[in-house]
Amino acid sequence: MAAAPRVGSAAWNAARLAWRDVATASARALIARRVDGLRRDASEASTFLEAGTHEVPTACRGSERLPAFPPGRDREPPEHRRQRHRRHVVDGVWPAERCGVLASYAASALAPLRDRHGEASVAALGFASREILGDAAFVDMRGALAAMRREAERVFTFGTVTETDQIGSIETKRETGDGNVRRLYPAGALLTHIVPADTQTKQPVHGYWSPHVDKANVPEYDVSAILYLSDGTPEPRDEDQRRTRALLTTAQDDISAAEFSGGTLDFLDDDDAALYENVKKLKQKETHTTFLRRVTPRRGRLVVFASGEENVHAVGSVTSGARATLNLWLTFDEGLEVKL
Repeated sequence: MAAAPRVGSAAWNAARLAWRDVATASARALIARRVDGLRRDASEASTFLEAGTHEVPTACRGSERLPAFPPGRDREPPEHRRQRHRRHVVDGVWPAERCGVLASYAASALAPLRDRHGEASVAALGFASREILGDAAFVDMRGALAAMRREAERVFTFGTVTETDQIGSIETKRETGDGNVRRLYPAGALLTHIVPADTQTKQPVHGYWSPHVDKANVPEYDVSAILYLSDGTPEPRDEDQRRTRALLTTAQDDISAAEFSGGTLDFLDDDDAALYENVKKLKQKETHTTFLRRVTPRRGRLVVFASGEENVHAVGSVTSGARATLNLWLTFDEGLEVKL
């Protein structure tokens, strides 16, 4: 196999753009099919993913169709591919009270950056956000990012941890099944604060609520991690999901204490059984069913999942209150790392 082009070179950039074109086209077709499945069968109920490890439905494992990225990367071994087929929901990754403090900082600091759809965000890697957030919030955010990275490596690579620093440069050791050390490196991060959209503004077709595939948007992303900084209670993502309310298992006192409504993380999945039963319909280009698998927002709750087509996902529209999250994307390639 030819050597990979140097990161940042003209050849590497050209290969990156070519890969993204293929990935974008593939993701658009997949998303269109999943959204169509939701619209046509509105009676299907959502499944809620609580703390633990959850298998990605086999039908959703689509990234093997795409060529490897970055340019020159060999196909991953089977044990690494199996890791991509799991979603992890972990509670208590960052103390709830510190999540609340960081959410308060985000509410005030990001207010001038808010768009008409209610979303405001700032890049969380590097030092560009320090002036916007202030020193105290900036340091706390870096600590949270470090904890997210450490936990993502633990659950996603099934390894052990050797921690030397909580905030800055973290030295960790991960042992995979074949004995090789495997690390996750930061590739992008956002501190995000969302409130309900201006009711005077017509909601456009696309926004933070649109289904998407992270790796199709940014090829460098291999693993996605979302840390909730505020408590929420799920609401139907659109009018076709009204039945969701009847299935909520959240305690009443938790609902009354929620800081926002809506804002769930929704995975749009094909169901294995449904696909098996509807093979003929699929061949005839008829409809199939898409199932929503949702994560209820909780302070300190971290959601970790592969960034590829295994995980078409969307954020439910925030209908009241304010949703604050810290979003981190990681890569397996050290040469693509963006320093904390």
